[in-house]
Amino acid sequence: VCTRRPAQIALEQRIDLPDDVAARVYDNMKQNFEKQARQLRGEGEKDNQRIKAEADRACDVDPLCLVVATSAAWVRYVAGELDAAIDRCRHILDMDPSFASARRILGAALLAAGRSDEAVVELTSAVGPDCGDRVSAAWLAHAKALAGERDEARGLVGRLEALAGHSHVSGYDLAIAHAGLGDHER
Repeated sequence: VCTRRPAQIALEQRIDLPDDVAARVYDNMKQNFEKQARQLRGEGEKDNQRIKAEADRACDVDPLCLVVATSAAWVRYVAGELDAAIDRCRHILDMDPSFASARRILGAALLAAGRSDEAVVELTSAVGPDCGDRVSAAWLAHAKALAGERDEARGLVGRLEALAGHSHVSGYDLAIAHAGLGDHER
C-alpha cells in the first residue's frame, strides 16, 4: 500500500531526489499551502464581516427600503446565517406581503434550513398562478421535490420547459429545478 500522495509521487518522479529530501520538500510545500489557505480563509472572513456590516448600515440608513432589506437578507443567506435571513425576510414581508424577492429568499433559506414544507408554502406564494416568477417557480419545483411532492415538481419543470419554448427561462433556474429531482444530467 502506497502511503505517499500523488503530488509527492509526481515531485519524486519529476526531480530525482532521495526519499528523505523529497519528503522534506513535499512537507514544506504542504505547510506553505496550508498557511496560504489559512490566510485566505481569514481574509474571506474579514470580507464576510465587512459585507454584513455594510448591509446592516444600509438598512439603518433606509429601514423602509424593501430592496435594501432584501439585499441584506440575501447577504445573510449566502453567509449561511439562515435564521437571520429568515427573520429579515419575515420583517420585509410584514411591510409588503407581496414582495416576491423576499419571499423567494425566505423560501430558499427555509429550504437550506431543512424546512422544505414551509419553503413550499412561501415559494408557492411567490410564484403566482401563471408561473410569472420563473426563478421562484424553479425554486418551488426544487422544494416540492425535496418535500416528497415529486409529481408536482415534475409538473412545474414541465411548465418551465414549455415556457422556455417561447420566452426566456434561465438555464440556471432549470438546473435548480432539476437538481431537486436528482436529474443532474439535465
